[in-house]
Amino acid sequence: MPIEKQFETVLNSAKNTIAFCFERKEEIQTLLSDNGDIRFYNLIYKTSCDEFLKRATTMKSTSGIKLSSKQRLLFDINVQVFVHCMIDLVSVLLKYDDRLSPYDVRQSIFDFLHKTPLDRINEIIQDN
Repeated sequence: MPIEKQFETVLNSAKNTIAFCFERKEEIQTLLSDNGDIRFYNLIYKTSCDEFLKRATTMKSTSGIKLSSKQRLLFDINVQVFVHCMIDLVSVLLKYDDRLSPYDVRQSIFDFLHKTPLDRINEIIQDN
């Protein structure tokens, strides 16, 4: 499956998650704030990492792949960084829910997955 199609599948499956975040925006922002509940963040983080790793091992393109211990370490590090970024991205996007629709949020996530933030910044600057 082409990478773009995989991204679309991920975003379509995230509809309910994004809708839930919009409905519970205030609670989520409070729990993720500097004075929030670190256990809440850690629970989201651990659950997301576990789910990512579970899904990654069931994809056709990963079946039969054997990683060395160093490759596995680097893979785990990248998953952890990715999950932290996604939690922070959704948290930031929720701050703009009065100006962004759930679709806009999913599209922003898609853009983040598809392009680096620097790529997006350069595109925005070049559009003007």
